[in-house]
Amino acid sequence: MRDTTTPTKVTPEIIELCQSIQGSQPPPYYVNVRPVSGAYNECINHVNDMVKANGGSVLIGWIIWEWAYTLVEAELHAIWVTPTGEQIDISPKQDGEKRILFLPDPDRKFPEKAREPNRRRALRDHPKIQEFFTLSDQRQAMMPPPGQAISIGPNHPMVALERKLVPLMDELRRMANARKRSKQDKR
Repeated sequence: MRDTTTPTKVTPEIIELCQSIQGSQPPPYYVNVRPVSGAYNECINHVNDMVKANGGSVLIGWIIWEWAYTLVEAELHAIWVTPTGEQIDISPKQDGEKRILFLPDPDRKFPEKAREPNRRRALRDHPKIQEFFTLSDQRQAMMPPPGQAISIGPNHPMVALERKLVPLMDELRRMANARKRSKQDKR
């Protein structure tokens, strides 16, 4: 289960994250998700195939995720612009998201040889969140470029990294849930 989801509103922290990527460009906006079949995390391949089959164009940008009380994150993403100009996210989402928060970055190219690092902002100052950022960056650096399969055996370095990430994420979940309960108790 993913801990991040589409933010329900554009917060000052999201604006800060977006400005760190795009400067003073317009704020992100919501785009509907209408997935075609295919693998997760292969947006550029899905959109390129759709453009070849149906016309339109690719729009590169950043999908914005939020982990309540923990972080906001931007992940490089591609959406389809139909021949009539409608913007649609055609990539399937692991958690069934019906819409995404999207920050266009039309001048950016999708890297072919490596994955673009995600950009993150902590929603509070805590060393466990910073540790999560470090381990997540290490994990992402081990991922193959889009379209290439990954083979992970028992001795692959990612296995050891996952052994660190899993309990850390459990702890962050407990912290986020405690913070959520604390906020609800104050109401």
